This record gives sequence, structure tokens and C-alpha cells, in this order.
Amino acid sequence: MIKVYYLSNTSSGRTAMKWLESYNLDFIERKITKKNPIEVHELKKILACSENGFDDIINYRTKRFKTLELDENECSTECFIDILIKNPSIIKLPIIINEKR
Repeated sequence: MIKVYYLSNTSSGRTAMKWLESYNLDFIERKITKKNPIEVHELKKILACSENGFDDIINYRTKRFKTLELDENECSTECFIDILIKNPSIIKLPIIINEKR
């Protein structure tokens, strides 16, 4: 099953879902909000499916990421996951995954 992770205030998630619908593909929507943030197990699944780990899902160019002033080389996996949960705006969204990729 295809799962689409997106922020509610962006058009890119809606565009991705319209594209999936146009090809009659079944998918599950996963809207990320403050009341319903992305969870640790979801991030770990996304990372397991990505080719380049955090580089595939973190938008390092956002103002929010730059204000965090992180040393990317010294931050652990758990540290990055915690940062992404607290700051979903730095995640490159939408993320579309299935069982394999």
C-alpha cells in the first residue's frame, strides 16, 4: 500500500495525491499536524526505505533548519529524529512510500 506523508498547509501534498488518483492508485493519506505529529516508528520506516538516509528527507536550506545551528556530523540518529518530530517543516514533503521504497 502507498502512503503519502504531507503537511496540511502545502499544495505539494495535494498535488501528489491528485496524481496518484489520476492513475487510480490506492493510497493512505498521513497529514502531519501539531496535534498529530509524525512518529518515531514512521520516521524509521521512511529512513529504511530511503537511499541516502536523512539527506533524502531533511531540507537543509530552510530557515528553520538554519536557526537550529546543528553540527550535522555530531548529531546522532535519535537526535535527528527528535528534531524532525519537533520541526516537521524541515522535512522534505510530501514523502510517498510503499513497502519497498
